[in-house]
Amino acid sequence: MMGNAACTGFTGQPGSKGGGGGGTNTQPPVTQPSNSGAQLSINTTQLNFGNITVGSSTSQIVSLTDIGNADVTISGLSANGAGFGVSSGSSVTLDPTQSVNIYVSFNPSTPGSASGTLTIVSNSASPSLTVGLSGNGVAAVVQHSVGLSWVPSGSPIIGYFVYRGASQNTLSRLMSSTDPSPSYTDQTVTGGQTYVYAVTSVDSSNIESGFSNQVSVTIPNN
Repeated sequence: MMGNAACTGFTGQPGSKGGGGGGTNTQPPVTQPSNSGAQLSINTTQLNFGNITVGSSTSQIVSLTDIGNADVTISGLSANGAGFGVSSGSSVTLDPTQSVNIYVSFNPSTPGSASGTLTIVSNSASPSLTVGLSGNGVAAVVQHSVGLSWVPSGSPIIGYFVYRGASQNTLSRLMSSTDPSPSYTDQTVTGGQTYVYAVTSVDSSNIESGFSNQVSVTIPNN
């Protein structure tokens, strides 16, 4: 029986090891949990935006969570690097286990690779967290076209054929069947190239005329 001074027949002498009446009760040390205090956790340390067309914008989410047992106040967010930005999440206080999403954007203004850093400042045990940012701006693809029109034939016809080539000696038909409209839009041209066009007409007997006068068109590079 341990340390019960009222026990009948207890005869232990002062300072003896019997019974326990004079022993010292020592408490075991208290171990602090690893998440004590303000602790801010981040779900990633790298964001790669991939290929983004110049002039357009995209965004990704970074999630911040208070994993400690005290409130975390996020006092600052900043993104450096050409084309990168960040919104929402600043001046926010998180309770333990609470999370907030912040939105990081990439809006390249010139072609080429870009890199930067997102910095998150708080009162956490790690007061400054960083996320590496990367992306690549790609030039917008310009879709060129050539619009053609001509004076309608004065003879009865069922339609027209349009021809195109790199020169007047390499003309080939663009259409599989006749078109009765005296106009045509060629949407299969490439920037920097020169094309020669001509038109023929087809009558009700399916007899095709000779080539009209030819026109040459040079497509711009951009």
